[in-house]
Amino acid sequence: MTPPFNVYCIALEERKAHAKSFVNALGFADLCVYPRIVHRDDLDFDDLIQEGVCPSTIPQTRAMKGKIACTLSHLKTLKLFLQDKTASLALIFEDDNAIPAAPAATRDAIDALAKTVHTAKWSSLNLSPCFSFYGRHSPLMKVKVNEKETLSLFPVSGCCANAYFVTRDGAAFMVANTLPLQRDSFALTFSRMVASKTTKPRPATVDHMFAYEPRSMEVHPRLLEQTAFLQSTGGHLYEAREYWNNGSWVSLCGMLLLFVVLAVALLCFNPKRRRRRKISIRS
Repeated sequence: MTPPFNVYCIALEERKAHAKSFVNALGFADLCVYPRIVHRDDLDFDDLIQEGVCPSTIPQTRAMKGKIACTLSHLKTLKLFLQDKTASLALIFEDDNAIPAAPAATRDAIDALAKTVHTAKWSSLNLSPCFSFYGRHSPLMKVKVNEKETLSLFPVSGCCANAYFVTRDGAAFMVANTLPLQRDSFALTFSRMVASKTTKPRPATVDHMFAYEPRSMEVHPRLLEQTAFLQSTGGHLYEAREYWNNGSWVSLCGMLLLFVVLAVALLCFNPKRRRRRKISIRS
């Protein structure tokens, strides 16, 4: 049965074999479109600045060029989806998703989540959010996949764009508002945590666009994981884990408290400070 959504996978040529294995495992082999991507080696910072893709202040590193290439590839895919006037919903994958342990169950979950677009009225739904602060919110909806599995939809707070649904309205918003790129990902992650809807900076990459799209949501537990052997996260898969739940806030506060205690201890027991104090007492 053909699903009521288009399927796309953004894949580097050297990762396409793995991407196809992943897509095939979920049963999308005959449906998935692999758009022509933007490769970072084809980009030039002078041209990007001239074309208004990014400002001259953006870090001109190979890593940043990779992020820009990824973002531009997502935007090309979103535009391709919008060109199909018969399509109302798109499922977009990146090439670094790990093949799930139970592909059939994951496919059932994907199909169940697609149906919530009419009831939950989201414009994008992140299936694999990372750096998420969802523990601060109550779920907006519970989605029963089967007798054993229930997923929850939360207001968007995470990022990562390795798997997500997007409607035509959501795609149009991302295409219209992603460029020019402004901030680096690390700074944006924390500014998203503390800023209000009206004071948030512009996004750095498409995966941060979820935080700005007014009707974005995310699913927990996250449906998919990035695979380690592709090193798409630089070998640091911690950024793909759900650390920012309620319990993790306790850990974060504990770390901050420890930092404050150490800082105070260094100030109080600084040998130079104590020596100056002894000299002043003697004088």
